[in-house]
Amino acid sequence: MDAGLIKLYSPAEVPRLKYISSLILGEMLGLQFEITHDKRRLGKHPVINYSDEKLPGAFNICPSGLLSEQGIKNYDPAVTLADF
Repeated sequence: MDAGLIKLYSPAEVPRLKYISSLILGEMLGLQFEITHDKRRLGKHPVINYSDEKLPGAFNICPSGLLSEQGIKNYDPAVTLADF
């Protein structure tokens, strides 16, 4: 089944985002995706938004800062439920 291209929006170039999206979306799920830093290039594709800004119709992920950190640190993630 060809799901088409998924656009992943991030306002900044984040090497760890590129790595983890390649691993999860590309290798594990076998999906075609493209990372873009320009909202004008999203087109009519399904969008994963990795930013603090809400994009209508996108799957929004608010960054915690983990992927943009330098080095390796211990991290205790907090899990919360969003209101829908």
